[in-house]
Amino acid sequence: MFGSVVLELFIGVAFLFLALSIVITAAQEMLTGLLGMRSANLVVALRNLLEDPDGSFVREVMEHPAMRHLYRGKPRSGVFGLMGNGPSYVPSSAFATALLDALRSKNGNGATLPVAVDELFGMAPEIVRDMPEGVLKRSLTLMIGQASDLDRPLQRRAEMAERRLAQWFDESMDRASGWYKRKSQFVSVLLSIGLVVAINANALTYMELLWKDSNLREGIVAAAEATAAEGQPLPDDTQARLDELAILPLGWQGQSFSDAFCTAQESLKTLAGWAITVLAISLGAAFWFDVMKKALAIRASGPKPANPAAG
Repeated sequence: MFGSVVLELFIGVAFLFLALSIVITAAQEMLTGLLGMRSANLVVALRNLLEDPDGSFVREVMEHPAMRHLYRGKPRSGVFGLMGNGPSYVPSSAFATALLDALRSKNGNGATLPVAVDELFGMAPEIVRDMPEGVLKRSLTLMIGQASDLDRPLQRRAEMAERRLAQWFDESMDRASGWYKRKSQFVSVLLSIGLVVAINANALTYMELLWKDSNLREGIVAAAEATAAEGQPLPDDTQARLDELAILPLGWQGQSFSDAFCTAQESLKTLAGWAITVLAISLGAAFWFDVMKKALAIRASGPKPANPAAG
């Protein structure tokens, strides 16, 4: 009996953390989308890649005709790089085309006529040669070659330039993905703290209530079984998870914020309970879904309770 209660308690706790994780993931995706954080992160990465502190050349590249189809409407940068409508992802081929053509227009002598993509990449060594001296020119020269390479066949020059520029861009975007992941984790923690405090999702108090109330515990286990039967939950299931939170013993329930810190012991319990919940949410919905399913499988494989009507 004791082992069954502990297992059900564990399932109930995993169910709470799963529901909160999904809500936070959905809120984070909505917030980062509204603020254009992915797009802003891309611009920062390109400014770093192209040695462009003021961002003027990056704007030329990003607003090049090869890039315009990636925008939602007319390009706008927003405020501090946020709230814009720029793309969150750029294909390496489009970037390479826009970069070379922007460099050709910026550093070429006189007006530049439109050229085909193959011809543009074939001209890459000449375009790089006309650039002003600097770190970017040295980087591109190492990848593309010099004007002396113009005696090679056009197709070979074009293929080599496109391949190396794409690889250079992809490696930079891999680093940018790491930057974005750290930023999004920070946003997730802030949202988690806000949600946990707002609904008083104190893991310690929650476990106490589950331990004492067998009916509540059984109801939450039944909800966990129904969630597990639906399959891996997605951020689109946010409304269902919010409905599930409504059945959980969360909230202030007549208790004021000051009551949670009325004594040193209560303060420690409140802060510890909130911290446990926030840290648990950071593990993600996929983690808690797997944990809950495994705990449910262990519970299902145990001995069935005796039937009191059996004689």
